[in-house]
Parts: sequence; C-alpha cells; structure tokens
Amino acid sequence: MNDTATRLAPTKDTLRALFLKSGNMCAYPGCTDLMMNADGIFIGNLCHIEAAEKGGKRFNASMSNDQRRAPSNLMLMCYPHHKEKDDEG
Repeated sequence: MNDTATRLAPTKDTLRALFLKSGNMCAYPGCTDLMMNADGIFIGNLCHIEAAEKGGKRFNASMSNDQRRAPSNLMLMCYPHHKEKDDEG
C-alpha cells in the first residue's frame, strides 16, 4: 500500500453507522455497558479491529488509511473490554 499509515478521524457517517448498529451498547458479547450516558456524553471507546498506526495491535500494512477508519474496522466498546481485547494477540 502506498499510504503512509496515519490515524484519521472517522467520518460523521461512520460514527452514525457505528452508533446505530451498537444500540448504544458495548460490542463485547453479553456486555450491556452504555456508550453514551443519559446526559448525552460519550463514555465508551472507539476501537480499531486492525490498528490505525504502525506498531499498534493487529496492524495490517495492506490496509489503506480509509479502510482503517471504515465502519468494518471499528467498534464501540466500554473501557474494560477495550483494554481486555487490546491486550490479546
């Protein structure tokens, strides 16, 4: 891939898609933690499945920067599950 790996912010459409699919809940199976609290504050984590930058967990050099920030490579998780999954190989 020609792209220099750069962390790009997700687009508004990507964020909208992630929140719609999430139902405002962590993506970890069985977890019911909310991603946005009653005051409308985002309290979850936006997580990459394959890392956004070189040196990150599960970095895939064959992906473009746009693929790295696509809905198919992102999920919403609570902080504990994000840390747990990030610590796995």
